[in-house]
Formats: sequence, structure tokens, C-alpha cells
Amino acid sequence: MTVILQSTLTCPNCSVAKVETMPTDACRYFYECTTCGTLLKPKHGDCCVFCSYGSVPCPPIQEGKEDDCCHAQPDSTGRADQRRDSLLDADHERYCASTK
Repeated sequence: MTVILQSTLTCPNCSVAKVETMPTDACRYFYECTTCGTLLKPKHGDCCVFCSYGSVPCPPIQEGKEDDCCHAQPDSTGRADQRRDSLLDADHERYCASTK
């Protein structure tokens, strides 16, 4: 199977579309729109911005891998998405602090 590495991200705020190259070794959780500055993060249940806003899902999803960064592991209550979302919020705070 050939993995597609180019995906067109479309900002949900301003509808601007931009072709981006997807990383093959990590999920991309944040993407800042170059037009309006909106910081995109994955929608509930998605692993990365490419799976939420891209024309092509990320490489691990394309390959059908089950044991990579793109599949959240449930916590003791079985709520993988909620745990992942709280980790994303912490990452977002670190991202914002690093860009000041």
C-alpha cells in the first residue's frame, strides 16, 4: 500500500485550504491557520488535525496500524477520548507559552 503524505487542511473558521506534508513518525495535534490564526486541534474521536480537517487521513490511519500514537488507550474508566482531550489541552497550554 502506498501512503499518501500530502493532505489539504481546510480551516473550519475561514475555509482557507492549504496543502501540508504529514509527518510519518508522529501525530500532529495542532495546526495554526496561516490566514486567520485559528488553532486547530483534533475533533472528538480523531487522532490528529489531518484526520479531522484534512483531505487524506494521517499515515498511521492509512496503514491501519492499531498500536501507534493515533489510537488512544482507554484509562481505567474506559474514556480514551476524554483523557486524550485533557492531554491535548495541556499540550495547547505549553504551545501557547512557547510562542509568547
